[in-house]
Amino acid sequence: MKNKKQRKKTMYNPNRNVDYYADEILTYEEMALYHQPANRKRPIALIGPPNSGQDELRQRLLSIEPDRFAGAVPHTTRNPRIHEKNGREYHFVNQLAFEADVAAGKFIESGEYERNLYGTSSDSVRQVINSGRIGLLCLHTKSLRVLRSSNLKPYVIFIAPPSQERLRTLLAKDGKNPKALMQAHDSVAEQELEPDPEERLIQYLGETVKLVRLEKASDIPLGATVRNEMDSVVVSRVVKGGTAERSGLLAEGDEILEINGVPVRGKNVNEVHDLLVEMHGTLTFLLIPSSQNKTPSHRQTVMHVRAYFNYDPSDDPYVPCRELGLSFQKGDILHIISQDDPSWWQAYRDGDEDNQPLAGLVPGTQP
Repeated sequence: MKNKKQRKKTMYNPNRNVDYYADEILTYEEMALYHQPANRKRPIALIGPPNSGQDELRQRLLSIEPDRFAGAVPHTTRNPRIHEKNGREYHFVNQLAFEADVAAGKFIESGEYERNLYGTSSDSVRQVINSGRIGLLCLHTKSLRVLRSSNLKPYVIFIAPPSQERLRTLLAKDGKNPKALMQAHDSVAEQELEPDPEERLIQYLGETVKLVRLEKASDIPLGATVRNEMDSVVVSRVVKGGTAERSGLLAEGDEILEINGVPVRGKNVNEVHDLLVEMHGTLTFLLIPSSQNKTPSHRQTVMHVRAYFNYDPSDDPYVPCRELGLSFQKGDILHIISQDDPSWWQAYRDGDEDNQPLAGLVPGTQP
């Protein structure tokens, strides 16, 4: 007779051949959705072209209703001025700490001005939310991709540009050349609507392939798993919250030809995994795009379950990627966000979504 631990192991083994009745071993119990407290308000992101007035709107709301709205305190590497206090006007940090947080994906947006770095972190926005107020953010359009994957769930308001006549009046009042500035604004708008420069199509051995560049931190997994199809290495899944998912540039079914100039065709999945673990910074992928006809993605309903067994991915020989496996204990509440693969679901532990944007893999209910 098998002991209890062995029976639990075989229940989620995706390669098993033994048939079980559905009610033989209870693995998960579905739970009802728990709505977040009313004092945790979703932030508002104001987006708009130059001279659309989003900064003025933000400042007016902050001054008129300071008990309702608040701005996130930004970070900077410059030295504080005499009247400034750390944590009030800015979070003052050194350059190494700032760059480490950028690499770890902790900033919604960041940039350099007069040799100093500035940025808005997800944690600063969460501090506003935890205070019971609504965070007001003025962001670049490309920052929405990061904000969307940070579990902050913002409301996004697009501020329409002023009419040409109104814009000419404003510019003339400031003594600026309306024609030159409107041409500059058009150029900026065109750049904002262009796709990110991290992806382009090139010719490789007579075949059209995709060149993709991603930024990967040394201590954060890429957030994708691969499988072998003959000699080919193919992306088998993209995990929510990881670098691959946030970029939108890697897709299930893409064949990987090279990573940073290293050919991977003919390598097994373990060799590719070891290669990726050692790499960080800018990763350049040479891909043959998937030829699968995919239906448009739709928002999946989150399922909340209570686990009825302990799980440690480091002890599981069948998990597709141990670094992406999510450990949990019997009684833990899990938020199942994807059941696309019935054998391996994507999930968060209850309370971890704000601190851990990368989802983990947990055993599903189908072998």
